[in-house]
Amino acid sequence: MSPAGSVVRAITIPSYGGPEVLSVGEVPAPAAEAGHVIVHVGAAAVNNADLLLRAGLQKHFVTGLPFPYVPGMDLAGTVHSSTDSRWPVGTRVMAAVSAWRAGGGAQAELVGVPVESLATSPVGLSDVEASTLPMNGLTAMASVDGLGVHAGDTVVVLGAAGAVGGLAIQIAKVRGLYVVAVASAADEHRVRELGADHVVPRGDGWFDDVRRDVPGGADGVIDAAVIGQPAVDLVRDGGTLATLRSHDQVVMARGVVQRKVFVPEELSNTAALTELTALADSDAITARVARMFTPDEAADAHALLAAGGMRGRAVLDFSSWQ
Repeated sequence: MSPAGSVVRAITIPSYGGPEVLSVGEVPAPAAEAGHVIVHVGAAAVNNADLLLRAGLQKHFVTGLPFPYVPGMDLAGTVHSSTDSRWPVGTRVMAAVSAWRAGGGAQAELVGVPVESLATSPVGLSDVEASTLPMNGLTAMASVDGLGVHAGDTVVVLGAAGAVGGLAIQIAKVRGLYVVAVASAADEHRVRELGADHVVPRGDGWFDDVRRDVPGGADGVIDAAVIGQPAVDLVRDGGTLATLRSHDQVVMARGVVQRKVFVPEELSNTAALTELTALADSDAITARVARMFTPDEAADAHALLAAGGMRGRAVLDFSSWQ
């Protein structure tokens, strides 16, 4: 348990701005409460939502919450304290949490996690590796399953070499789907390793190439590249388009259905988190770490992510705090 009035170290956003505003600070330690366990964080991944929160582009989600904010949506570590017999102290776990709450997100020494947002960590993965799976894995699984397609159907994955796109390919193959991936020529080998059945090189003419290679359109399209409206034209009549930003406005036509995937709505999907662990244990999905940073280097992680082109996740390694 955390004594009343105690504090823990955390990555903090004391004011809105660029990466330079990030600092290591102290925040109140999470208090034990029913339905939660307190996790000692070993690693936490950095994601685009962190950049948006830091820049002040998520003000409407944190209205009424005071600075400093603690970013981060996914973590891995060990159970520090628990009143739930299913999660004894010392259990290795990974979790998905919201940064839009009192107490903040994942990037702190100790984090209170709702039990429905916990899963055991995959046996063969380190905390650094496991921390890359919850948020992107939930997004990819919701995208694939939200298409409502069936084994043997064809799915196009845009942005296939990215963290979400790569996991979407792997989960789609688990579901028995035929996957057409769009990725740069430099990423073609990697995307094929992930399981893509056919790869369309991104570049001039890629859109027409997909239309040619998937005549009549795909049963489902996952727009992990966030190209927006053109993605609709890659879906067959009556098919489904999964979009990954809730504010994207696309106009549906020909009976195409839009499946809006908003990962904060998936954070308590215990069944999906549990399946991610099982898939990682069986090597059906892989953790992709682009680069590790110490907590003091959080600003560098934000700058790298903002530069684009990452293949995998930037991860904050908290082992120096243990």
